[in-house]
Amino acid sequence: MKTRVSTIIALIVILSLQSCRTFDANVGANETCKVHDEKMKVARTWIKYGRRPMEAKIESDSSEYPNPKQYYYGGCRIEKGRAKLYKYYYCSMCNKAAKN
Repeated sequence: MKTRVSTIIALIVILSLQSCRTFDANVGANETCKVHDEKMKVARTWIKYGRRPMEAKIESDSSEYPNPKQYYYGGCRIEKGRAKLYKYYYCSMCNKAAKN
């Protein structure tokens, strides 16, 4: 019974995410990481609208790991009908390098 309820909840969540407007950054993008020669995975993240948080970022060499998992900021203007999800490719090797 418990697994049946969790399955139904998971299905509702998946269907609700599918109904959100998605900005697809994969159109025309390369499916293979140029640095690690690895087939990249597809990920989705929520688009964050509004002001960016004031956080200190350490600048890194983006040519060393150009395809890590990322956040997407949609800008300051919050309007009805704008995309809510950002779909993109990421490389797991770039992701590991970016964390270190």
